[in-house]
Amino acid sequence: MKRLICGLAVLNMLFSITACNNGNSKPNVETDSSGITAVASPSRDEKTIQSEENYSSMLELIDFYIDADGKFRIDIDNWQKSNDFDLFRNYFFGTWDNAKAAFGNQFPLYVIDDSEKSFQMNNRMWRFADFYKVSNNVLAFTVNSNAEMILFWLDITAPNTMYVELLSKDQLIGYSYENHKTDTLMKTDALPNEPKENFLSIYKLYEMSRDYGIDIELLVDIEHESNDGGITLYHDDWYQFYPVYLVSESNDKIVIQTTVGNIIETDMEPIEVLCTFERTDGEWNRNVELI
Repeated sequence: MKRLICGLAVLNMLFSITACNNGNSKPNVETDSSGITAVASPSRDEKTIQSEENYSSMLELIDFYIDADGKFRIDIDNWQKSNDFDLFRNYFFGTWDNAKAAFGNQFPLYVIDDSEKSFQMNNRMWRFADFYKVSNNVLAFTVNSNAEMILFWLDITAPNTMYVELLSKDQLIGYSYENHKTDTLMKTDALPNEPKENFLSIYKLYEMSRDYGIDIELLVDIEHESNDGGITLYHDDWYQFYPVYLVSESNDKIVIQTTVGNIIETDMEPIEVLCTFERTDGEWNRNVELI
C-alpha cells in the first residue's frame, strides 16, 4: 500500500493538532485465563507513590538487564502480545496525571478510553502499537511517533501507578542506572468517557479484527482516489486516523462510516466514505463508496 506521508512535513503539520480530555475507570477484574490474576483497584487515598530508593524496582518489573556495552535492555520480543482489550481497559483506561513525563508539557493528562476524547483520537503524532502481558502481575503497552517509541507498564497489584520510559527496539534510552528516575503517571479519579454514536476506538477496531477474523489493515488502511486531480485520500491508524462509526454488524457483513483525507494536500478537504466488508467463502473483502 503506497504511502504519501513525509516525515518532516507531517511533523510540521501535526504540531498544531492537540487535545487531551478527562476520563477514568476503576478496574474490577476477573481471573484472566492466560494466567494473570486480576485485582480490584484501590481507592486513590490507598495509592503508594514510589520513593526514590525504589526506582530500580520499577525497572525490575520488566526484567531489565545490562548488556556487554553497558546498555539497559529488556527482552520485549519474549513478552506475550495480547489482544485481550477488556484486560487493557480494566487496568489502563482512565485519565493519568503527569502525562508531560511522556509527551511533554503540552499534555498534563493522558486520557485512555474508547471515546473520541481519548489522547489517541486527538493527537496524531502518536499511534497505539502493542499490548503485552509481561508476567503474571505486569502489563505493558507501547505507542510510537515518527521518531520515538514510549513504553508504559504497571503492576496490577498497584494499578494506579503507571511507569514510562523511552524505548528503541529493546533498549531503554538515555540514562545511567545510578542517577536515573523512572517517570510515573498517577491515575486520577475521573470517570471514563463513554463512546457515542457507535464510535469505534482503535481498541474496538482491534477487537473487531480479532472477533471476525478481518485483517486489521483491511479495517483501518483505506485508500480512495479523489475525483479532483486523481489525488489519493487515506485513512489509517496514525496520521490519518479519522473517527470510525459502526453502521451495521453481522457475522458476514460489517458496514462502517469514516473519513479519508490527505494531510500533505492541505487544500484538499477530507471526505466521508462508507466501507462495506463482506465475507465470501471465508475471505473478507471491502468496498468503499462516497457518501
